[in-house]
Amino acid sequence: MLAQQNVPHKRIFMASDVHKRSQNLEAISTGSHNLDSIFGGGIETGAVTQFYGQPASGKTQICHCVATIIAQPKSHGGLSAKALYIDTEGTFRSERIQQIAGTRGFDIDQVFNNIMVADAHSVMEQEAIVKEAESIIVPQNIRLLLVDSIINYYKAEYPERSMLAERQHKINVMMHLLQKIARTYRTAVIITNQVQSEPDSFVNPRSEPTAIGGYVLSHTSTHILSLRLSGRDRRIAKIVKSPSYPQADARFLLCEKGIADPEEEGVRSCQKQ
Repeated sequence: MLAQQNVPHKRIFMASDVHKRSQNLEAISTGSHNLDSIFGGGIETGAVTQFYGQPASGKTQICHCVATIIAQPKSHGGLSAKALYIDTEGTFRSERIQQIAGTRGFDIDQVFNNIMVADAHSVMEQEAIVKEAESIIVPQNIRLLLVDSIINYYKAEYPERSMLAERQHKINVMMHLLQKIARTYRTAVIITNQVQSEPDSFVNPRSEPTAIGGYVLSHTSTHILSLRLSGRDRRIAKIVKSPSYPQADARFLLCEKGIADPEEEGVRSCQKQ
């Protein structure tokens, strides 16, 4: 039927048109040139980017840094837009935002006025916030949506093996809504995820932990990066999955600027991360 029509279906596009759209996608700097460089200049709009790693691996610090940068013009790595930060673990810290903005020379009031924060205290609240977010993205000029972390309440409220199927179904619904938001509104979506150790981790302590959420979170995330510790304040990010970029590593530093490159001059590392 479609082949007989002179006018293409409204949901079907030529590959050349899709290519042109992909060339117009924008990116938000993470604050680290090293990290930006391994996947196209930063956090991609129109995509869901997952960061997973052990506690203190830098997941929340990346979220704070990108949320601070989003309000800046493109010349400073931002999109002159707002961020919506969904906090499920109580880890959002306004004083950290203030420190990052001040150290980077940003207008602190402007930064605060461009970050919206929503506290979720259950799966139901998390789902309700994401559904509500869709209605305010355009009027509020939200180009960055962060969920830190995506798995926290699903893991807590569905702990038994007998609940696994229901948990995975609900995560799948949540992730497809985030996908829709990212692709429809050209919004960058960042989710953070926790890890579980592999069974052989006690035998082989060098084995890398894997992300929680199984195939559902893996399949529905556009880009996936693992984070691991490499010293007191140094971290390594690795692209685990991406349709656009090959596997690659990037080293970055947790510091007063949020995150930065270890070789960057004048960067002071943080004592407490």
